[in-house]
Amino acid sequence: MVVVAAAALVALPGCGSNAVIQYNAVANQVLTNVNAKEGELKKYWTLPLDQQDGADQALASFRKSLAASQQVLDSTDSPDPARQLDDLLGRAVDGGRALADLDTQFADYLTSVAPVAKGITEIGAILQGLDKSRDIPTSIAGLVQKASNLDVLARSIQPPATFQDVHNQLQSFLGIVINNLNQAQKKLAEVQSSSSSSQDNTDTSTEAQTAADLQSQRETKRQIDAIDPFTTPILEGWADANSEINSLLAEARQSTGLQAQAAAVEDYIGQAVQQIQELEKKYK
Repeated sequence: MVVVAAAALVALPGCGSNAVIQYNAVANQVLTNVNAKEGELKKYWTLPLDQQDGADQALASFRKSLAASQQVLDSTDSPDPARQLDDLLGRAVDGGRALADLDTQFADYLTSVAPVAKGITEIGAILQGLDKSRDIPTSIAGLVQKASNLDVLARSIQPPATFQDVHNQLQSFLGIVINNLNQAQKKLAEVQSSSSSSQDNTDTSTEAQTAADLQSQRETKRQIDAIDPFTTPILEGWADANSEINSLLAEARQSTGLQAQAAAVEDYIGQAVQQIQELEKKYK
């Protein structure tokens, strides 16, 4: 890592231009690393629930960068002109640790529910591609089982109080998915029972095969149209549910102080960058 390499600059004695220039280089490396890892952490604040499965890894990477940065600061003496810069670097790293602590419950919970959300998204993708299915009743039956498994997984997760509303919203929509898929399955059974069973055509001619293919396509469309009132609410409702969940998570970041702490860290980083620029003007 870049920060570890910077640790080689252990002692910067004196207060001459060279010492300040070297310390600026160390400071730049520390700030670049912390800022980049904080940016990776915050990226998950903008992603939908089904893409949160890397939130815990981003947090772990952020903590690692903070530890490496602290090691650099502890092993590097700052020259007198860079004392204010050194103080800002320390505040940025300390603030980063506080940010990581606040983000822990977010990363843990969101990582645990991401598979549930991803499963719902996969159900939607399969529903959108039903016209390519060779056996729609079997496809729907598979989705019914998949949704049931997701419900078991969601119920096994014990959310912190901070995320109870989020979890309720997720489980509520999952209940809609299960109910609608069950209704679609029943509707398909009705459609099948009313369909003509006289498809035992033994004619293998090209014309007969073409007619059979057209009949299959018509039956597929008939089945899709029949269950559309049950599948459309799943497809359209998931976007609305995600929007509501994102709003709830934004409120949680605000109420827990996570948003404010991130702003504080970024402010320290910004001030430190300004100090580096001022020192670069004086010491060349």
